[in-house]
Amino acid sequence: MNALLFCTLIAVPPTEFTEPRSYREIQNDYRAAFREHIQADKDVDRATAVKRMLLLHAEIVEHPNFLTSSTLKQYRAQIWARLQRVKNDIEKRERRQTWQGRPRGGRGVRDDYGPLLVALIERTIAPEFWDVNGGPGTIVYYRPLRVLVVHATIDVHHRIGGVIGKL
Repeated sequence: MNALLFCTLIAVPPTEFTEPRSYREIQNDYRAAFREHIQADKDVDRATAVKRMLLLHAEIVEHPNFLTSSTLKQYRAQIWARLQRVKNDIEKRERRQTWQGRPRGGRGVRDDYGPLLVALIERTIAPEFWDVNGGPGTIVYYRPLRVLVVHATIDVHHRIGGVIGKL
């Protein structure tokens, strides 16, 4: 359980969009986020780009025309696909750094319960709220920095914070 203490909660506050942006503005913004992620040299910069993509994802899903717009659905799918590739790339990088269960350099492996924590939160804290169950909330574990990136309402943030605080 001590490994969970290394997991930091990045609060991505819920965004209130007073006036929806144009599709072109959203498209330009997600392309810029993709570019930032590709060009990032440091994990912190990559994490910033991933957070930006998560915010864009939330903006698109909350857009008043989302359910009827094939363009917005396409943008959401492209962002989601990129986030999945990021996840897969992180997993590949970790596998390369590990040889026979030991990281290079001979140090022991720290337990990493981040993905299990995400699954636990999605199952126990407002399950209907999370995107995996068709809701607007998003939670992603970014392994290089051992952080959770959460886009949720204030109530859900408080509930998650209470659980993490007790670990």
